[in-house]
Amino acid sequence: MKEDIQAKIKESKCNTFPKLTQSRIEQQKKDGAEEQDLTQLEDKNKEKGQDHESSQSTSQDYGFTSPTSQDWDMGRITVDEVDLKGTYVRLSNKSNQDQPLGDWELHVHVNNRKPIKYQFKKTSKLEAGKTVTIWARESGVKPDNANLMWSTKTSWGTREQLLVYLYSKTGELEASKVIQLGDSPNQQEIDTCVTSQDSDKGHIMVDEVDPEGKYVRLCNKSKTDQQIKNWELYLHVNNKKPIIYTFRNSLKLKAGETVKIWASGCGVNHNPPTDLLWRNQNPWGTGEHLLVSLYSCNGELEANKSLEPEKSQERGIN
Repeated sequence: MKEDIQAKIKESKCNTFPKLTQSRIEQQKKDGAEEQDLTQLEDKNKEKGQDHESSQSTSQDYGFTSPTSQDWDMGRITVDEVDLKGTYVRLSNKSNQDQPLGDWELHVHVNNRKPIKYQFKKTSKLEAGKTVTIWARESGVKPDNANLMWSTKTSWGTREQLLVYLYSKTGELEASKVIQLGDSPNQQEIDTCVTSQDSDKGHIMVDEVDPEGKYVRLCNKSKTDQQIKNWELYLHVNNKKPIIYTFRNSLKLKAGETVKIWASGCGVNHNPPTDLLWRNQNPWGTGEHLLVSLYSCNGELEANKSLEPEKSQERGIN
């Protein structure tokens, strides 16, 4: 039984944690080859982290055991630390060069809810060997070169799972961190269910995704009509920063019916409630990995679907 649970958790992390494309793996190896003796720099970062050991130990105050984490980075900027109380995220530049952060984005997923976002100013820069901390608004920290303020976000609190992604100006995934709190069998099984590869809450489901990236189809499989105004559809293509479609107008998806969200240039007119046109969004094409997530107006994950088109084609699956 214990082995089965551990296997499920491993599978769960694989489904939610970004899968690296071949080009990104090659780039990571290249960057790693260019990096040389970072021992002294890592020691400095560890010394800085000692000031925050008290915040790491607070997991016991919430009835959790020590968190497990899964980290990944491109060799330059890393997600160095995430406060378990939800008051800050710390980034570190472990390279030998200053790194511009202009228009980069930090996304924090709490229990797989819609991400909380922080966008860096155009002039932002992280010097070689330095760290920067992004604080929640209620933290009371005074902003300076090493401390930035999340002006519209209060603490996101302590939860069972935190997923932190850092995207560059071009939308590339630069670094990520996954923190899993607690280790009881019941909690692990719940986490596995929440982060399964394809899931829905019983109302709206991601019914179909066009393999050429032209449309996404949603289906209301419940017995009641569903209002989806202000819901958001997130598409992660090859783990780049998600492209987002927002259901702005009042739209009621009737019981048993479907709606397609079409990319522009596909020869389809905007015709609600069956066909919606994603204006200014070209077809996203095929990739090594595609993750589609649907969030309700209150930020709850309603449904998701994960696809790997290239692997499917290799297996002869249409």
